[in-house]
Amino acid sequence: MSETNREFIAYILDDDVDSRGLLVSRLRSHGLSVAAFSCAADFIENHDRSQLACLILESKLPDMTGLELQEFLNSQQIWLPLIFFTASGDISSAVSAIQNGAEDFIRKVQGTSAVVAAVERVIRGYRSGKGSGKPRHPYAPVGYRPPI
Repeated sequence: MSETNREFIAYILDDDVDSRGLLVSRLRSHGLSVAAFSCAADFIENHDRSQLACLILESKLPDMTGLELQEFLNSQQIWLPLIFFTASGDISSAVSAIQNGAEDFIRKVQGTSAVVAAVERVIRGYRSGKGSGKPRHPYAPVGYRPPI
């Protein structure tokens, strides 16, 4: 996985310093490039749209919810695989996130191993030439690959 890892970045968006730090450490230990943010505005302003990437995000953020960010990204046609990793998610939020194109919805009690596995699925999708394996937006064409 290391060759693709050099081309891929995992963005982490979580306002909890400890949770963010743990996830950064865990993903870097798997050879991934990581960039972390504590609020949605910082992520929106600083992410690189030309980079193969995914976004791992908490559902409750200081400036908007994860679902609001997902809606914003969809409205801006930013096709980025999203992996929700949250302490506060409920069934309704999980269903909404998945219906709107999220790759996965993981509760923090499941641990970081579930996140690593989800990121590996995204990377395998990019390697196979099928993007993340499914469109990021419910109205995106089948097999749509994010622009690079």
